[in-house]
Amino acid sequence: MDSFYYTDSKNALFWISTPLKKLQVYVQRRVAEILANTEATTWGYVASTKNPADIPTRDKTVEELIKDTCWVAGPSLLSSPEYIFVPFSAIEPTEEALKEMKAERALFFEEGDRVAIGGSVECWWLV
Repeated sequence: MDSFYYTDSKNALFWISTPLKKLQVYVQRRVAEILANTEATTWGYVASTKNPADIPTRDKTVEELIKDTCWVAGPSLLSSPEYIFVPFSAIEPTEEALKEMKAERALFFEEGDRVAIGGSVECWWLV
Protein backbone atom coordinates (compact mmCIF):
# COMPACT_ATOMS: atom_id res chain seq x y z
CA MET A 1 0.00 0.00 0.00
CA ASP A 2 1.34 3.43 -0.93
CA SER A 3 1.76 6.12 1.71
CA PHE A 4 1.05 9.78 1.11
CA TYR A 5 1.66 12.76 3.35
CA TYR A 6 -0.09 16.09 3.67
CA THR A 7 0.85 19.44 5.12
CA ASP A 8 -0.79 22.83 5.19
CA SER A 9 2.62 24.51 5.04
CA LYS A 10 3.41 25.78 1.57
CA ASN A 11 6.85 26.74 2.89
CA ALA A 12 7.55 23.13 3.86
CA LEU A 13 6.41 21.90 0.44
CA PHE A 14 8.66 24.44 -1.27
CA TRP A 15 11.65 23.33 0.81
CA ILE A 16 10.93 19.63 0.21
CA SER A 17 11.07 20.27 -3.54
CA THR A 18 14.26 22.35 -3.36
CA PRO A 19 17.75 20.85 -3.78
CA LEU A 20 19.22 20.46 -0.28
CA LYS A 21 22.41 22.36 -1.07
CA LYS A 22 20.34 25.51 -1.69
CA LEU A 23 18.82 25.50 1.83
CA GLN A 24 20.16 27.02 5.03
CA VAL A 25 21.65 24.39 7.36
CA TYR A 26 18.77 24.08 9.85
CA VAL A 27 16.06 23.67 7.20
CA GLN A 28 18.42 21.54 5.09
CA ARG A 29 18.78 19.02 7.94
CA ARG A 30 15.02 18.89 8.60
CA VAL A 31 14.27 18.37 4.90
CA ALA A 32 17.03 15.74 4.61
CA GLU A 33 15.39 13.84 7.48
CA ILE A 34 12.00 14.03 5.77
CA LEU A 35 13.44 12.89 2.43
CA ALA A 36 15.36 10.03 4.07
CA ASN A 37 11.98 8.47 4.83
CA THR A 38 9.73 9.79 2.06
CA GLU A 39 9.82 10.98 -1.54
CA ALA A 40 8.99 14.57 -2.46
CA THR A 41 6.34 13.21 -4.84
CA THR A 42 4.44 11.64 -1.92
CA TRP A 43 3.63 15.03 -0.39
CA GLY A 44 0.41 16.91 -0.98
CA TYR A 45 -1.14 20.16 0.16
CA VAL A 46 -4.18 20.43 2.40
CA ALA A 47 -5.76 23.76 3.28
CA SER A 48 -5.48 24.65 6.96
CA THR A 49 -9.27 24.70 7.23
CA LYS A 50 -9.39 21.04 6.12
CA ASN A 51 -6.33 19.82 8.04
CA PRO A 52 -7.42 17.36 10.76
CA ALA A 53 -4.26 18.10 12.75
CA ASP A 54 -5.43 21.69 13.23
CA ILE A 55 -8.90 20.81 14.52
CA PRO A 56 -7.86 20.57 18.21
CA THR A 57 -6.30 24.04 17.98
CA ARG A 58 -9.68 25.55 17.16
CA ASP A 59 -12.17 26.67 19.75
CA LYS A 60 -13.87 23.29 20.35
CA THR A 61 -14.94 21.43 23.45
CA VAL A 62 -13.82 17.87 24.17
CA GLU A 63 -17.33 16.67 23.33
CA GLU A 64 -17.19 18.40 19.94
CA LEU A 65 -13.77 16.88 19.23
CA ILE A 66 -15.02 13.37 20.02
CA LYS A 67 -17.94 13.84 17.60
CA ASP A 68 -15.74 15.30 14.86
CA THR A 69 -15.26 12.36 12.49
CA CYS A 70 -12.65 14.24 10.48
CA TRP A 71 -10.42 14.60 13.55
CA VAL A 72 -10.98 11.02 14.69
CA ALA A 73 -10.76 9.22 11.31
CA GLY A 74 -9.35 11.79 8.89
CA PRO A 75 -11.08 13.37 5.92
CA SER A 76 -13.69 11.06 4.42
CA LEU A 77 -12.34 11.53 0.89
CA LEU A 78 -9.13 9.66 1.86
CA SER A 79 -11.07 6.45 2.51
CA SER A 80 -13.08 6.75 -0.70
CA PRO A 81 -12.27 4.05 -3.30
CA GLU A 82 -12.35 6.75 -5.99
CA TYR A 83 -9.74 8.88 -4.25
CA ILE A 84 -6.60 9.58 -6.29
CA PHE A 85 -3.61 11.23 -4.64
CA VAL A 86 -2.44 14.40 -6.35
CA PRO A 87 1.06 15.54 -5.34
CA PHE A 88 1.66 19.24 -4.97
CA SER A 89 2.87 21.09 -8.00
CA ALA A 90 5.44 23.86 -8.17
CA ILE A 91 4.80 26.37 -5.46
CA GLU A 92 5.73 30.02 -5.62
CA PRO A 93 7.94 30.59 -2.57
CA THR A 94 6.83 33.01 0.10
CA GLU A 95 9.18 35.66 1.45
CA GLU A 96 9.47 33.56 4.62
CA ALA A 97 10.47 30.46 2.64
CA LEU A 98 13.12 32.40 0.74
CA LYS A 99 14.76 33.48 4.01
CA GLU A 100 15.85 29.86 4.47
CA MET A 101 17.64 29.74 1.12
CA LYS A 102 21.40 30.10 0.94
CA ALA A 103 22.51 33.30 -0.69
CA GLU A 104 24.01 32.72 -4.10
CA ARG A 105 27.27 34.50 -4.57
CA ALA A 106 29.01 35.34 -7.77
CA LEU A 107 32.44 36.87 -8.12
CA PHE A 108 33.15 39.13 -11.04
CA PHE A 109 36.62 40.21 -12.03
CA GLU A 110 37.68 42.85 -14.45
CA GLU A 111 40.50 42.50 -16.91
CA GLY A 112 43.80 42.75 -15.12
CA ASP A 113 42.48 41.69 -11.70
CA ARG A 114 44.81 39.27 -9.95
CA VAL A 115 43.50 36.76 -7.45
CA ALA A 116 45.72 34.59 -5.27
CA ILE A 117 44.36 31.09 -4.65
CA GLY A 118 45.93 29.16 -1.82
CA GLY A 119 48.58 31.82 -1.52
CA SER A 120 50.66 30.45 -4.36
CA VAL A 121 48.73 30.43 -7.64
CA GLU A 122 47.57 33.54 -9.42
CA CYS A 123 44.64 33.46 -11.86
CA TRP A 124 43.24 36.08 -14.21
CA TRP A 125 39.67 36.18 -15.46
CA LEU A 126 38.34 38.28 -18.26
CA VAL A 127 34.79 39.54 -18.06
